[in-house]
Amino acid sequence: MNVIFLTVEALRADRSSVNGYIRPTTPNLERLASRGINCTQAVAPGGFTNICFPSIMTSSKPLSYGGYDTGAKGRPSTVFEKVHSAGYKVSAYCTNHWVCRYHGYGDYIDNEHLLFVLNTLPGMALTLFRSTLALWHSGKITDAEIVEKAKITIGVFFDHMIDYCRERKTRMPEDVACYGGERFITDGYDFDKIILLVKQHREEFHRDILSYVQRHFYYIPKPHQWIAREWRYKRTVRALFRAGLAVVLERLGGLVDANISKFAHYRQKRYVDSAAVTNQIISKIRNWDGESPFFIWSHFFDPHIPYCPGTGPNWYLQTPKYLASLGYSHDIDISVAIRSKPKTDEEWHTWSALYDSAILYTDQQIGRIVEALEERKILDNTLLVVCGDHGEELGEHGDISHHGYLYSHSVRVPLLFSNSNLISGVNSHIVELTDVVPTITAILGIPPSPQWVGSPVWDDTVKSRNEVVLESFFGGNCVFDMRPLYMAARDKRWNFMWKEFRDPLDKLSPCGLQLYDHANDALEQINLYSKSHPEVRRLSIAIVRRLREIHEISEDRINKAFPGISV
Repeated sequence: MNVIFLTVEALRADRSSVNGYIRPTTPNLERLASRGINCTQAVAPGGFTNICFPSIMTSSKPLSYGGYDTGAKGRPSTVFEKVHSAGYKVSAYCTNHWVCRYHGYGDYIDNEHLLFVLNTLPGMALTLFRSTLALWHSGKITDAEIVEKAKITIGVFFDHMIDYCRERKTRMPEDVACYGGERFITDGYDFDKIILLVKQHREEFHRDILSYVQRHFYYIPKPHQWIAREWRYKRTVRALFRAGLAVVLERLGGLVDANISKFAHYRQKRYVDSAAVTNQIISKIRNWDGESPFFIWSHFFDPHIPYCPGTGPNWYLQTPKYLASLGYSHDIDISVAIRSKPKTDEEWHTWSALYDSAILYTDQQIGRIVEALEERKILDNTLLVVCGDHGEELGEHGDISHHGYLYSHSVRVPLLFSNSNLISGVNSHIVELTDVVPTITAILGIPPSPQWVGSPVWDDTVKSRNEVVLESFFGGNCVFDMRPLYMAARDKRWNFMWKEFRDPLDKLSPCGLQLYDHANDALEQINLYSKSHPEVRRLSIAIVRRLREIHEISEDRINKAFPGISV
C-alpha cells in the first residue's frame, strides 16, 4: 500500500468542515473521512511548528530527549526510517525548514526537496539561539555557556548554509522547471557569492567564537539583521534589475493606491504555494513505476499568515472566488491579508474570512491529489493521512498566528486516515499527534519503534485515555533551568493551562493560571480557575506525572510548583 502523508500548517479543527464547521472549508477532507477514520478530538503537543514536528514524526514528547531544539536528532526512529526499512521509496517535499536534513530528518529519505527560501536558515538558527542569547545579555549565563550554545546553533548553521547553496546550484535547472515562479527561485541569489560570504563568517566564528558573538550579537537581531543583511544584494544581475524595477513600480503604484504598492510587494508568497507542491506530487503519482511502494510527505503552508488564497503571483485576483464559495462577500478588502494585524472589528472579520479561504484553497490541492490517484487507479491502494501541525489564533485572546499559547484554538487539529480498506467512522477519543506514525505503521503492517510513546488510534490505550498533557516553552529555544514551563492538561471538557510564571516574551496571557470549560465555552473566554475548583487537582496530578518524566526538571522544582500534590 502506498502512502501520502500531508501535514497542513496552522489548521484549526473548529474551522474545518470535516469537523463540523458551518462553512464548507474542507469538502475534500470530508470525502476522505467518509472512507476512513476521522479523529475529531486530535490534539497537537503545543502551539507552534518546531515543537510539534518531533512529536508527529518520531512519536515522542516535545520536552523529552533534551527538548525540541534538535528536531529528530537523538530521538526514536522517524516514520521515514520505518517505512524506508520496509521497502518504501520515500520522497519529502520540504516546504518547512523544521523538517529536513538540517533538523535530523534527512536519513532514509530517497528524494529530499528543499523548498524554502534562503533567509529561513538564519531565522532557524536564531530561533534556536535567541533565548540563550537573551539570558547572556542579562548576565544570567556565562561567556563559556554562550560559546557552547553558539557552537551547536550558529556553528552548525554555516555548514547548513553552504550545503543549501550547493543544493540550489545543483538542482537549479529542475527547480526552475518545477517551481519557476516560487520565491526561492525568483529571489535570484548568486550562490557562489553567498558561499564565499558564509565561509568568511565561518572562519571568523571558529577563530574566536566569543568575539564573533560579541560583534554580531551585541543585540538580539531579527533574521534579516544578521548575515542576511550582507547577502541582500548578492544576486544575479537580472534579479537585481528585476528587484529594482519592482521597487519603482511599487512606489508609482502607491501614488495611486497604497494597497497597490503593498500587493506588488506580496505578489509572491513567502512560502511555496501548495499548488506548486501538488503539481510535483501528482507528477510523482503519474510516473510511479508500479513496483516499490511510495511514501510521500509534504507540508502545505497556505493557512499560515499572510493568508493568500489563490495560485501564483496573482493570487489576490482569485481570492474573491474562494470568499464567495464560503458565503463571504466577494468585495471584502483583501489588502487586510498583508497587514501586520487587524485593528477594527471589520478587519478582524476579514482576517478570519481570509483564513477560511486559505483552508479551502489548501483543501482543493488535496482534492487534486485524490483525483490523480483515481486517474492512476491506485486510490484504493493508497493510504492518505492528513493532519494539522497545530492550530491558529484569530484574535480570540488578542493574538494572531501561533506562538506559545495552549488554548484549544491553538492545539486542536483535524486528523484523518483514509483508505477503502479501513473501517470508516468517527474516532471521538482523545488522540495525540504522537499517535499518527504508530497508526500509519500499524495499517501498513510495519512493527513500531519500541521507543514510540503513541499508539494506533483504535488501540485500547487511546480509548482509555482520560486526559492529555501538553508542554512547551513560550517560543524560543529550550532552556530548562532558566525559562518558565508552559503546560496544559485537557480532557474532552476541561483545559487547565498552567505556567510557572509568565515568560517575558508573553505579552498577552494572564499572570495566573487558567481553566476553561471548552466543551461549553469553545473559544475559552471565561476563566474558571480557582484553587478550590474540583477539576484543578485531578488535572494538576496529570501535569506532575508528566513533569517527573522530564529529566531536566528537579523534584524540588515540581514540589514548589505543586505543593501538596504527590503522584
